[in-house]
Amino acid sequence: RPVAPAVSQTIKAPKTTQAPAQTQKAAAANLANRPAREWADKALQASLQGKYDEAVSYAEKVIQLKPDNAEDHAKAYFARGLSLYKQGQQTKAISDLDTAVNLCPGFLDAYVIRGNAKAEIGMYDKAIQDLDMAIKIKPDYGRAYSNRAYAYYKKEAYDEALADSTRAIE
Repeated sequence: RPVAPAVSQTIKAPKTTQAPAQTQKAAAANLANRPAREWADKALQASLQGKYDEAVSYAEKVIQLKPDNAEDHAKAYFARGLSLYKQGQQTKAISDLDTAVNLCPGFLDAYVIRGNAKAEIGMYDKAIQDLDMAIKIKPDYGRAYSNRAYAYYKKEAYDEALADSTRAIE
């Protein structure tokens, strides 16, 4: 599962005597050539820090680069999907998270967040399917049980909700 880098890196403007337009052009070219993995990591880190607009911007850079590495591509879609989810844009988030799991079928957190987004818009059965998949990937993942309990509760399937709530705290 993707993990945000431990140390934040900032992009510094190049020190040059070029005219501002030339400096901006050179900086843009430099940014465009950064490896997809670095942008994907920055997108995920920004999203986890609550810097959602920044995360979306970084993720879109990776998506535009169309990296050959499916993990980097999936991480970018996940970061953008997570940011959209946190901003209340569930339908857009689900679309990005769909892409993330299509690129990396074992992407645990993408299933969990997608399940949460679906539950928030009343798609409880589909949310449960995503959370079932997360539990299949990691059977002892309490968060997935807790979130699935919520979806069951909203469906008024109280026995299942209680069972998952109990399992979540074990």
